[in-house]
Amino acid sequence: ISKKYVIKENAEVCIETNPEDINHQKLREYKDIGINRISLGVQSFSNHDLNFLGRAHDKKQALKSVWEASKYFSNIGIDLIYGIPALKKNSFFNQLIIAKELPIKHISIYEFNIKNREIETLENSYSLKKFSKILKTKNFFLYETNSFSIRGYESIYNKSVLGMNNYIGLGPSAHSRLLVDRRFIKYRNTKNISNWLGSQTNLYKKEIMSKKKSLRRVSFFGTK
Repeated sequence: ISKKYVIKENAEVCIETNPEDINHQKLREYKDIGINRISLGVQSFSNHDLNFLGRAHDKKQALKSVWEASKYFSNIGIDLIYGIPALKKNSFFNQLIIAKELPIKHISIYEFNIKNREIETLENSYSLKKFSKILKTKNFFLYETNSFSIRGYESIYNKSVLGMNNYIGLGPSAHSRLLVDRRFIKYRNTKNISNWLGSQTNLYKKEIMSKKKSLRRVSFFGTK
């Protein structure tokens, strides 16, 4: 990318990775090639939850990955999931307490969901207001629908998506959205890495968003 395009001097270059996939060598390599932000798919600091989710890491490794990453990066984000079946509400609040004491700048919080299966409605005790109350003690603030950040460390990608700005995704499973002739066009690359690496072309799905759908997105997210 750096050979084909001009990259802004202060551009955010982020990589998403799992706690079990990083080590000091990889972190050094990420740093050396210009990556300046790392997002860790922690999901939970509960071994019970991680086992339920089928994750390859445990609580100890999740914590270790954050501290190891902090030796190379000052801009670290993590993902957490709430509403996991059999997860007690206080357990998730305790995870937020753990998270806010770590050397991180960004926390994205997602609700557990099973596609095509009805799940029990979450009680009101799960709320962004309560999440905010816990996290604000370390100066985290809610800057979009489900992400908290230290001021100045908001994800530029997230803000671009929510601000209805153009963005291009490269690689298998990547998404893009462009404004062309006053119409938003969404692209989704093939998930099959073999096909993506092959010589075939147009291995993506294209959707021209209707005016109604575009207006609904703009109204919900707002624009910069």
